[in-house]
Amino acid sequence: MKYFLLRLKSKFKILPILCAVMLIFMGSFYILKNNFKAKKINLSLHFEEQSNKNNLILFLVKGTASVKNAINVKLETNLENAFSDLKNGKTDILINVPENFYESIIDGTNKSATIYFSDSTEIVKGVFKSLSESSVKMLSSAQANIYISDNIKDGKQGYRNEELNKKLLSESLNREKLFKKVYIKSNVSMAEIYISILISSIIIIALRNTNYINTYAYLKVRGNSIFKLNLYEVVSNTIILFLIFIVSYNIANKPLNMLTDSIKILIISAFISALLELLLILFKESCIFAILIISILSILNSGIIISRSIIPTYIIKAFSIMPISLILKDAPKSYILISAYTICFMLFTNYLIRRNFE
Repeated sequence: MKYFLLRLKSKFKILPILCAVMLIFMGSFYILKNNFKAKKINLSLHFEEQSNKNNLILFLVKGTASVKNAINVKLETNLENAFSDLKNGKTDILINVPENFYESIIDGTNKSATIYFSDSTEIVKGVFKSLSESSVKMLSSAQANIYISDNIKDGKQGYRNEELNKKLLSESLNREKLFKKVYIKSNVSMAEIYISILISSIIIIALRNTNYINTYAYLKVRGNSIFKLNLYEVVSNTIILFLIFIVSYNIANKPLNMLTDSIKILIISAFISALLELLLILFKESCIFAILIISILSILNSGIIISRSIIPTYIIKAFSIMPISLILKDAPKSYILISAYTICFMLFTNYLIRRNFE
């Protein structure tokens, strides 16, 4: 236990350095992501009712010159895949259109279509708000002529009918809004933090005593368990990385679910800690280089700089078992698999350390 407290104390001393380096990398990712991000908005449409009207509307939307220059429109048949693309940053906006949507507009019941925004599309939200307000004004002005009464002939006819149109339009829209807005939490931010901390953990390795095997040998002679010593190292690293994750979430201004997100962060922190110990045993002086290689592969697979949509499918499938891919999926089984990786890494590290003493 004294060894654990000693290691934890030594790592607390470098905590400010780790946070500073991590912030530098997070800032770099933010700048790169905004510079490399495509100018066009990626919009997915999902229709719950299969109809020829859907293809007609999609054809008309795609054929509009302004849409061609600003929006990539895609018809999505699988709603689950559409949500996955939204979380992973492939799609900026998803519009889910319910059954009998067109008929509801005609009969005045106005069934709601739902717009799902990625939490990183602040500009897109502003564009949609502006378009919605402009559309209401244009429709109100255009429909004014429809409600002109032939029975009233005076100088106030135009004003009166425009006001009447606005009232009717307002009542129609207020029965039930045509669009509900839902903001989907993105997993890209978690991926950015994971990669930043993975790179920052190089400092932990760089400041690690290169004679740790001799230290283990000395403590083993004193009757200490090798597995416990390795466990102490992993736990102390996990505590430090967990604290850095929490700080990162607050700095990134992301809402934190105290139970769910804390468990996820703890699992990822333990994984990185176990990975560091394994790489240190396997590669020794080349451990830092190995971490950099893993970080580069994680960056390429995360979609932070290069969109995952342009990466060949077979490469994405090959990298699907990587932790970064599991983090992007954000499913319970993903974190179960990451936990399994952690346990396997710890057991394999313990085996390698024992083999050094044989």
